[in-house]
Amino acid sequence: NFQKIESAMFLSLLDKRKQLIILIDKSSGTRYQDAKEMIIRSTEIHIKNAIKNRGIKKYDDFLIHILANNFMEGFFEIIRHYKNRKWAEEMLELMAKQYYCGVESFLD
Repeated sequence: NFQKIESAMFLSLLDKRKQLIILIDKSSGTRYQDAKEMIIRSTEIHIKNAIKNRGIKKYDDFLIHILANNFMEGFFEIIRHYKNRKWAEEMLELMAKQYYCGVESFLD
């Protein structure tokens, strides 16, 4: 599902990366200062729903927060260090692979 839905959304955000960097890194003291946390909270909700829909046991909400925060920080790092679109797409794909399949998926 990541490649079909989330990937398209993240790739579309690459076109707005400068605005997104300002929003997440430079909005302190403005009415948008909580934007980064709002993005992470929405990612938490997405992960919780995925876990619930798969019938997986309930995990502590703090673990869900850690997973959401780590994933979004990975994406934010991609846009902060953006080289070009092809590089960003490759990084996003590798990050998603690790996130969904684990580090051992790179040993193939």
